[in-house]
Amino acid sequence: MEPARLTQFGAVELARAIAAGDVSAREVVDAHIERIEEVDGDLNAVVIRRFEAARAEATAADAARRAGATLGPLHGVPVVIKDQFDVAGLPTTFGTASRRERVAQDDGQVVAAWRRAGAIVLGKGNVPQYLQAVETDNDVFGRTNNPWDTERTPGGSSGADAAIVAAGGVPLALGADLGGSLRVPAAWCGVATLAPTVRRPLDEAAAAARAESPPDGRKGVPMMHTRTPHGGAAPIRRRGRARPSKPSGPECWVSGAR
Repeated sequence: MEPARLTQFGAVELARAIAAGDVSAREVVDAHIERIEEVDGDLNAVVIRRFEAARAEATAADAARRAGATLGPLHGVPVVIKDQFDVAGLPTTFGTASRRERVAQDDGQVVAAWRRAGAIVLGKGNVPQYLQAVETDNDVFGRTNNPWDTERTPGGSSGADAAIVAAGGVPLALGADLGGSLRVPAAWCGVATLAPTVRRPLDEAAAAARAESPPDGRKGVPMMHTRTPHGGAAPIRRRGRARPSKPSGPECWVSGAR
């Protein structure tokens, strides 16, 4: 399949195609890296990258499929993570210079759940300083631009996630929302998102986001930007009925997709 076509599919379609052997995870990851390299000079969205590690993980994902391993619902799907959540081996800056050298030793809980589901992290998306703006700009990485008009903002604070999804760089990006941090960029960039009902993402998932909030205690509920509304089914579908009084942990973010 042509690389340009692969960057037009949503996360669910890509995961199904990889699982069926119609396309390899390496082809999917390579196509999205190529797209990021093509567009991100104008957007400045994916400001922390791990492309070579992602390629190696995609090759391993293909080997696992050929060996008959059980595949997660995001197996081989490339994603970008908002620079609020820890990714092992990468800095978590919150857009501030004082944190630029603070490299995470482990994945945050939600990132770890996505990776257990098979997601392949290509890098991290830019944020405003300490996530506190309706645009995406900081003194560390500079300004992220809207893919529809680079003279305009993609919104914030998850603006880079929305921008790179809208531009075809990834089908799925992890962000967080408190007062519109996902919803505003989704509207301004033309992608899909979901603002969870209070306690709807189970308590441990919300606690994971709070643990990765900036020093002033600003909180956000983790959720994603996707190319299409049904593209978020794999990360949020749960087994069984929602029971807010009996949370079952961040694993609920990635289990049971069909």
